[in-house]
Amino acid sequence: MLKQALNIIVVDYSSHGKKIEQFIIEKLPHLNIQQVRKLLRTGQVRVNSARVKLGRKIAYNEKIRIPPFLIPQLVLVEQESPVVMQAAKKNWLQTIIIYQDEHIIVINKPAGLAVQGGSKIDRQNIDDLFKDYAAACNIPRPHLVHRLDKDTAGVMVLAKNSFIAAKLSQEFHCQRIEKHYYAITYASLNNAKGVFEMSFEPLEKNSKRFSKDNTKDTSHVQKKKLFTQTYYEIIASSTHAEKKISLFKLLPKTGRKHQIRKHLSYSKCPIIGDKHYGLESNNSAYIQTKYMYLVAKRIQFLHPYTYQKMVFEIDFPDYFKKFIEDYELNCYDK
Repeated sequence: MLKQALNIIVVDYSSHGKKIEQFIIEKLPHLNIQQVRKLLRTGQVRVNSARVKLGRKIAYNEKIRIPPFLIPQLVLVEQESPVVMQAAKKNWLQTIIIYQDEHIIVINKPAGLAVQGGSKIDRQNIDDLFKDYAAACNIPRPHLVHRLDKDTAGVMVLAKNSFIAAKLSQEFHCQRIEKHYYAITYASLNNAKGVFEMSFEPLEKNSKRFSKDNTKDTSHVQKKKLFTQTYYEIIASSTHAEKKISLFKLLPKTGRKHQIRKHLSYSKCPIIGDKHYGLESNNSAYIQTKYMYLVAKRIQFLHPYTYQKMVFEIDFPDYFKKFIEDYELNCYDK
């Protein structure tokens, strides 16, 4: 994976962004952190001929000097234990990949599948599944560069190495990636087109609360409010059993957690099936469903390596299409 010239190692894409001590321990696994700290402090390990401190992140194409006496112990090829992935699971993952090249993977994430693991989530999530998939296929592990909520279906981009991941993350941060979402909601708005602009307080861990006007008591701590902006267009509306239903097209300009769900809920148009910001699911007056009707349908960006314009758009999931047909929300732009 890494090129070696005498006692110089050139950093490749897969090691871009790693801390120097992590890199050294991967290459010299018999060393402990105290020994690595001494090598850095005494200048025996250098980056681009200069001394560096613990915690310094290395970058693609930088040159790492290793002391000559450690060369016999140097691990030039990282050996990973083989991962046996069930053929059915591997084949299924291949069905959700809609594009890939040597730099990126684009997938169609199904609703109900988390993007990343957590304390209450097992290994059935995008991050761990593609980690196992990469090991089974002997390819680098993809990196997450953005998220979709577990119950949101839609198009996602993964980076095949940390160098590309850093470039894509910067594009998201600078709001240069265009995303199109569609949501089916209760109620409607007077203006068929407009923009939601609100500032939310950062949520405490496990909190579902949000505020537009800082009504929570924050006198004991200063919190920086997060500005959020989403452009919307109501594509279609209908009324069934005295229920007003609307189909929204949404273009978020910022990328805060649960942004679209909060914007619609605060505007009195909660997404159908949203268990956090929607209506009470156990009330028989509301539509009973196991799905949340929010889909990330389209994404557009410049390829992080070739700078070619990339546009990916998926079909609505079957349950979303059926709802559109059942509630006669057929006047939408494809």
